Amino acid sequence: MSAPKSHLCMISWPRFVILWPLILEGILLPMLHSNRPETFTLELISQIWIGTAMVIGLGLSFDLDLVEAAVVLLFGFAVHYTLELRGVSLPAEILRLTREYKLSSSTDLIKLVGDITGLVYVFFMIPVCFMNHHWTVTEGYMRRRRFFLLGKEEVVIGQGRPVMYTIDNVIIWILTLGGGKLLAFDPDKGIRTIGIVFFVKARDEEIDAKYEKTLVSGGGHH
Repeated sequence: MSAPKSHLCMISWPRFVILWPLILEGILLPMLHSNRPETFTLELISQIWIGTAMVIGLGLSFDLDLVEAAVVLLFGFAVHYTLELRGVSLPAEILRLTREYKLSSSTDLIKLVGDITGLVYVFFMIPVCFMNHHWTVTEGYMRRRRFFLLGKEEVVIGQGRPVMYTIDNVIIWILTLGGGKLLAFDPDKGIRTIGIVFFVKARDEEIDAKYEKTLVSGGGHH
């Protein structure tokens, strides 16, 4: 039976989805260095690439929500301002350290990492998520399409059950265009977490509007 015309569809993704900047940089950085080596030096593109990899690594390793990220930024600004009063420039010191340690990588390495990540992205992650993590929201249910022999998974969300979202990782939130986890309450199974959903706030509002639910605050709901 086909889903009703008013159904909502979405894909839930693993954390691997935030590696897309490495794919993009694997294409752009070697190209920029090749065309304008005097501007986009090997040292500069290496710093950009390593910095990106470090940010992604933090996103994969630690959950830092919006409030915690704001506290960290305020602390960083406070440290920067204190050092400036003492005549020390924090950005200049960071650049000096990177030059001192000679952080650099070849364009071949940058391209290789981007190519391998892209291959896993296109030929593994995307097909698996479309086949096994595709959710359809219908009247009273969220149904997950799974691999052929695994059947379907259902989460009951009707009868006024709350649907919430949580943003517990600001790096994932940024790199997935406002993405986060969607939470649905199943009376039999309790809280069900729906992967990483792009535009999670908009998705939450669409479901709430569809069933005239009231948004539930708390638990990281922003």
